[in-house]
Amino acid sequence: MAQPPNDNFYAPPATDTTFTPTAGATIHREGNAVVVPAQLAVLPPRCVRCNQPASKRLLRRLYWHHPALYLLLLVGLCFYLIPALIVRKKAVIEVGLCDRHHQRRLQGILIGWLGFAGSLALTIATMEDYPVVGVFFMFSMIVLPIVGIVMAQVVSATRIDEQRAWLKTGRPFLESIREGVW
Repeated sequence: MAQPPNDNFYAPPATDTTFTPTAGATIHREGNAVVVPAQLAVLPPRCVRCNQPASKRLLRRLYWHHPALYLLLLVGLCFYLIPALIVRKKAVIEVGLCDRHHQRRLQGILIGWLGFAGSLALTIATMEDYPVVGVFFMFSMIVLPIVGIVMAQVVSATRIDEQRAWLKTGRPFLESIREGVW
């Protein structure tokens, strides 16, 4: 069904109302989160970042645990990792991405991996003769993968229980979903 052109340049694109969500499941909005079934949810064929028509589909496995578990990091990494892996909840969703955000995701992956590998090689090459430069490359070996992860992330879970997952998406996609059942 064709939508009439929108005169407001800043308004997000209208949603595709012909989309049928996962059988027997509802996709709706609760505050600033999109709520979907926790297992095998299929989001509409719209980019989850900008709400443009999606040209690529990604299957995402999202994990979540209660944020209070991060306090265990104060005791030690192993004291955090083991309980976090045991109590984490999992959601499997299929999301759409437009070409622009798919390219941004690929650039983030490239920055993360090549940034780490290049910084490691340059750290090894410069540490003995130029220790200050070597420390800079050692720092970039940590920073560039973090930048890559942030760029590559398209959707994240803010909460997951046995039946539902609350997702953080782009503002235009979120605003295209009504409160209550979609």
